[in-house]
Amino acid sequence: MLLSIFIVLFVAILMLQQLNTDAGGFDRFQASLLNLLLFLFPLFILTIGAMSIAADIESGWYQLIRSYPVSIAHYLGAKYVALVSIFLFALATTEAVILIVGSFFGGVHIDTQFLVLTTVIIVVFSAISVMIGAFSIHRLQALGFSLGLWAVFTLLSNYVVMAIGTIIPKHVYEKIIYTHVHINIIEWLRYVYLIQIEQTGILGKSFYYLSQFYETSLGIGLIIGITILWWFIPLCLAYFKLKRKESYR
Repeated sequence: MLLSIFIVLFVAILMLQQLNTDAGGFDRFQASLLNLLLFLFPLFILTIGAMSIAADIESGWYQLIRSYPVSIAHYLGAKYVALVSIFLFALATTEAVILIVGSFFGGVHIDTQFLVLTTVIIVVFSAISVMIGAFSIHRLQALGFSLGLWAVFTLLSNYVVMAIGTIIPKHVYEKIIYTHVHINIIEWLRYVYLIQIEQTGILGKSFYYLSQFYETSLGIGLIIGITILWWFIPLCLAYFKLKRKESYR
């Protein structure tokens, strides 16, 4: 059911994005679609992935699997690959639907950069969802952790940063904003996407020098490195958490 909603929403977003592209340029409408993508899709991925791992732990299926010669790494790898494959299949399905629907209106152009962003969201948040599932003992707890972490990434951290900005000097506040962009995966992906489409000017002059750096070869390498860390660290934490759980038995 959630996957069906995912497909429907993504089709709607890409169709609206296509219509606005025909109108020309990146504007508030495009920004709203980007925010919608970054707001809703991580929620679907986090809840589905985390509850899948937690369901195995709650039902005893995980313990049964571990009674066979299956390592923790193989288990997590299989769950992660399956989760990513499901959402990539959903992404491919939406592309097919858009192309079919668009053929009745003279054809459509699918924004490659938008699809790349969606793919990165799937890859990174699937890893985070696996971590949440590993830290949970049942599905309800996994759902709660998913909603809590999603709320921190999408809402709470932004409000905290804005509140801090009212009581500290501007030059210190700018450094806090830079730090927040790098430690909040939602803000990081939004910023990287704006760099990719060369629209960082909408962020204001405070980000000018930082954006200039990330357009260099070293900066591009750092972008890739930080994004990989957001994928690698959650999977490592999931592995060590499951290993620690087993050590207590």
